[in-house]
Amino acid sequence: MSPLLPKNNSKKEVLARLRAEAALEWRSLLLGSTALLGSSLANQAFPRLLGRFMDQSNRTFYNNTIVNSPYFLGIVVVGGGLASFMRNTFLGYAENNIATRLRKQLFACLLYQDLEWFETNSETNSDLKNGKKSNSSRTPAALVELLRHDVEQTAHHLTRTVANLLRSTSSVVLSAFQMLSLNPALLGVACTVIPAVGAAAMVLRKGLKKTTQRQRKLATDLASFVEERLIHSAVIQLSNRRADEVDAYNALLQENLKISNQSCRQMGLFMGFLFAASSSALFVVMHVGGQAVARGRMTSGQLTSFATYSFLLGLGTSGVIKAMTEFWQGLVSAQRVYDVLDTVAVTADEEKSTVSVKSEKTLLIKADEILSVALDHVSFAYQSRASVAVLQDVSLSLQRGQVVALVGKNGSGKSTIAGLLAGLLHPTKGHIRVNDTHSWDNVPSKSAFLQVVLQDSALFNNSLFENVRYSMPTATKEQVRVALQRVNGEYLLEKYGYDFQVGWNGSLLSGGERQRLALARAFLSDPAILVLDEPITGMDAEGEAAVQDAIRACRRDRRALLLITHQSKSLGEADRVAVLREGKIVEEGTLETLKANPTSELVRLMPELLQL
Repeated sequence: MSPLLPKNNSKKEVLARLRAEAALEWRSLLLGSTALLGSSLANQAFPRLLGRFMDQSNRTFYNNTIVNSPYFLGIVVVGGGLASFMRNTFLGYAENNIATRLRKQLFACLLYQDLEWFETNSETNSDLKNGKKSNSSRTPAALVELLRHDVEQTAHHLTRTVANLLRSTSSVVLSAFQMLSLNPALLGVACTVIPAVGAAAMVLRKGLKKTTQRQRKLATDLASFVEERLIHSAVIQLSNRRADEVDAYNALLQENLKISNQSCRQMGLFMGFLFAASSSALFVVMHVGGQAVARGRMTSGQLTSFATYSFLLGLGTSGVIKAMTEFWQGLVSAQRVYDVLDTVAVTADEEKSTVSVKSEKTLLIKADEILSVALDHVSFAYQSRASVAVLQDVSLSLQRGQVVALVGKNGSGKSTIAGLLAGLLHPTKGHIRVNDTHSWDNVPSKSAFLQVVLQDSALFNNSLFENVRYSMPTATKEQVRVALQRVNGEYLLEKYGYDFQVGWNGSLLSGGERQRLALARAFLSDPAILVLDEPITGMDAEGEAAVQDAIRACRRDRRALLLITHQSKSLGEADRVAVLREGKIVEEGTLETLKANPTSELVRLMPELLQL
């Protein structure tokens, strides 16, 4: 099993992993870096060539020297624009590929986590004692932000931030050297305007955000997809659909990759045009203005070159400051990403490969061969709170054709038992046994044998048909209809149809309709055991009727049913009632036997039973 808490990667380890990630994109990074070198050289050559062109005394020299001719100046302008286009495009390709790869790994990692990982605080006991506070959170919104912002910053750090730092540093060094060689006295004066020029460059850069509007729209859709899947992670695991959801998310990522690459091309074209346009405009202005500059200690051309280098120095200085800030922000984001990735126990690819190899301990059994499932002296505690037992020495048997009701106060451990049976949690002590002899841990794909219907009827923003057949993706429309019929929900097909979109978490349906869809989904896979976890809490009359129909269907089909409830009116259908208090089963028997004892724990919990 993977460690419950994330590993705390050092900055040295993060940098090493980032270098390994960058190595996978060496072609795009090499092309982008080469273009970066060409763009930087063009930026530095242009002011010198412009200054020489402006000097009237060298006009004859221009006519006889190709390098100093205005035509060569035009070649530098066009070449610099092309280099800028290539730099932004190929570095953008590398950034998008890295982000796509990290997001796929993170999404698979989150879906393959045990339920305990989501329900446990990120802070260890030792952290709390030492006064440390974790920056990580496992709420769906925080994890979506991790997939969106932190991955984006990590990929940006690996590509554009490092490139911008190199470009800005070279611009500062080379521009300062050129200014020093032109006029050392003016260098000190020029440095006073560098902050203003740098601030202006930062403001102008913000205008480029408009080119990413389409990309942001798709990013929002991706975040909504992830949030919904994380909220319903238990249903995904129970239906054994994790690999399918990873594939579906990867398809969305590929669409996002296509749009992101298109955005990079647009950015490259814009930056290339900006270089060519600004350089051409500066050339024209300085050429016209240079005719009126009087001769002195500095030629008009040298003044033009110096002014241009001053501008480049300002841009370079602001670029270095901005790049250094982004560099450290990128390291923090990368550390958060790798800390979560290090908690995964098994990847989707690893699971697919291990499923094909039959383990010696794997129990090959059919659903109709399961006669009972029992908790045998089971205890459970979360790893981060090992001293606080949620369950203590619990023994409970579920037999085919029987309905067992489990009651207790909130927090007594009822839902934890459901999580253990479903394989979402694992016992700290004790065992879960099948047919009194085999270990429940050795049963693969538990969703084929056991289904859990949660208190919140988790539905996806998809069609009615797809929601019901989520537990069995190969099911036909006829099989879906039969499953709905078993819970008296066939009327939903007449009312809405198979293709009706149920809305976010079934928001377009009533509570009872949502419950019937969830029950039909559970019945579709024909499980041997059904667990209903607080099924009628907050339900309307339709929802309560749906649960009663499901209980009767389980008895009719000879399924084992565990009914977790604190509603006394649900107990009439139970063959046995088990009472849970502070993680222990304190009494068990028939409803009539427990009611007959006025001092029983059940009567203390539900005094209204004495009036029935």
